[in-house]
Amino acid sequence: MKFGPLKLYLIDICPLAKFIKHEGIKNGEILALASFPNFDPNTVNNHSQSKTANQRFNRVIQGSYELGSVMKIFTLAMALEEERINLSDEFDVWKCINKNRKKCLSDYRKSKVQYLNAAQCLINSSNICMAQIAQKVGREKQKSFLQKIGLLDEYLLEIHETGSPILPERWTDNSMITISFGQGLSVVPLSFASSVATIVNGGYKIQPTLNFYNTETKKGTKIISKETSENLIYAMRQVVKNGSGKKADIPGYAVIGKTGTADIPCNGNYTGCGNRTSFVGAFPGWDPKYVILISYEKPKSNLEEGIQGDSSFHNAGPTAGKIISLIAPILNIEYDNNRKIKKPRIDSVQNKIVKEKAL
Repeated sequence: MKFGPLKLYLIDICPLAKFIKHEGIKNGEILALASFPNFDPNTVNNHSQSKTANQRFNRVIQGSYELGSVMKIFTLAMALEEERINLSDEFDVWKCINKNRKKCLSDYRKSKVQYLNAAQCLINSSNICMAQIAQKVGREKQKSFLQKIGLLDEYLLEIHETGSPILPERWTDNSMITISFGQGLSVVPLSFASSVATIVNGGYKIQPTLNFYNTETKKGTKIISKETSENLIYAMRQVVKNGSGKKADIPGYAVIGKTGTADIPCNGNYTGCGNRTSFVGAFPGWDPKYVILISYEKPKSNLEEGIQGDSSFHNAGPTAGKIISLIAPILNIEYDNNRKIKKPRIDSVQNKIVKEKAL
């Protein structure tokens, strides 16, 4: 994969709140960032500050949220990087995993087949599968990987209003399992999008910035191998082609990504407080240059507008698709409806990539 420019784009959207971020994958340059609801700075004074606190809160860089299944990208990446699995390894998604000793872990929809390979686990967004993958890696390596990739620290930016992640009090085996599918760890959207950029840019950590750089690349620390990055790009492409990210699939740009729909924690549980939906993606898939993150808080279905549900499939994914369709031509992204994402071929004996095959 050519190490070219990659930008970040983030938005947090919703009837109550929303954020958008768009960032360069390989030099960290933030092209766009928006948080809603917004406000008119001309109307804010000493008397109105308390009334506009919610509007003035920048959810992209000050907030910290449990983003749900988009975190599965990192679970798959760390297991591949540690060579504990490959994409063809199969997992029992009917298996009972007792995360709290009361009931078995469940998936949003029970799989019609008992076994899914690792790539299918991401496509089907299986919690049960991700828990098993995390168990293969272990909680210490999980925490170390998330630390290295930048999710567990406060991010530095050219402005001071940056937030911090919220970590579990103790990183237990139960924490390891819930974090593997996006619960129990609140992350800052800015650092999350930047970490996804690392996953798909060939494995180099980037520092987000509001400054413009003439250089296309700023190589940081190598976090994962090129092979792991290519595996994740392939799996994320399948999510958009065949999974819950279909409505973000814009012809000619081979969009890659992952959706997430997370219950919002409150009062010590995950019921009664609505959900947060997200889509994180990158384009063009054959040589990612831009990352986009869309998130809605407590979205509602709207049949009159054609929004038939409150999951990320119905809101965050389609929003990302619309934005990509509008900005990709402006950014001079090559349009090629014939380009395919290559699937790494695995040597079943050595469990390593030997060559690529276009699918």
